[in-house]
Amino acid sequence: MGYGATLVSDDQTVLTRKNGYVFASAPPQIVGLIEARGLGVLRVDYVDGARVVMVMDLDHETSDRIPEPRNVTILGCAVPLFYKPVGLHSAAGIIQYLRMGLSEK
Repeated sequence: MGYGATLVSDDQTVLTRKNGYVFASAPPQIVGLIEARGLGVLRVDYVDGARVVMVMDLDHETSDRIPEPRNVTILGCAVPLFYKPVGLHSAAGIIQYLRMGLSEK
């Protein structure tokens, strides 16, 4: 959110499949709420739902400069899967991916 994103959900997320895509939304009891460590639970601007266009697995790291494409299957849909780059803060790269996607070259 510090980079301009809008909250979908925090801690718990409901996943549904519609028209061959996976969508994420918040359970009713936490819509528009996010925990800020040291502050408490904050009210924030939010969207009712969003299409899941990538998964970032923070438990696995990669040192590959250009990794082979990976997917994870969620509710029968293939979604691009990325591992955390070793030693790098990847937020800026994730934002650019969400804006423009990967190059075909």
